[in-house]
Amino acid sequence: MLWLLLVVLNTVLWGAIVKREGMITVLGVALLIEEILIGAGVGFAAGMILGVGIPLSIVVAIVCGLLWAFGGAEGVSKFVRKIGVGLAISLIGYVVSWNWLAFLVLPLMLFGTAQGYGIPDGTDEGSNIGRFWYKTVCENEFLANVFTRITVGILYSVALIPLMCV
Repeated sequence: MLWLLLVVLNTVLWGAIVKREGMITVLGVALLIEEILIGAGVGFAAGMILGVGIPLSIVVAIVCGLLWAFGGAEGVSKFVRKIGVGLAISLIGYVVSWNWLAFLVLPLMLFGTAQGYGIPDGTDEGSNIGRFWYKTVCENEFLANVFTRITVGILYSVALIPLMCV
């Protein structure tokens, strides 16, 4: 359960509190550090839930972090994140456990990542969840961002629950 809570906290921390706008270039694509860290948090938690140890969990974190960031990069399909992260975690879960339940992560992660965590502003209408929280907290952008990240962080955590059964 602790790892699921840490997924939520990681999503809020890097997405709403710290908000590092730094970028790195990988394979000629500019990736947001914030996005890498959110995906890495999900991947690391998945590895630890599976019991593969810290070194392999770090490898899973790097793979998921890069897939997450590529899926949010300009000119790259969002399906890299939506399908890639869930598929990577599902495959690792299956290889570790030989239990088909690991593949339940894929549709759950697809659902979670499809929700988005954008907050309405002058350049973007935001996600459904972001718009809900933006209106609920009287257009306070910071609070809307925190509550939106908590909501999607919970969805990412729910997607990892099948790994606890493999």
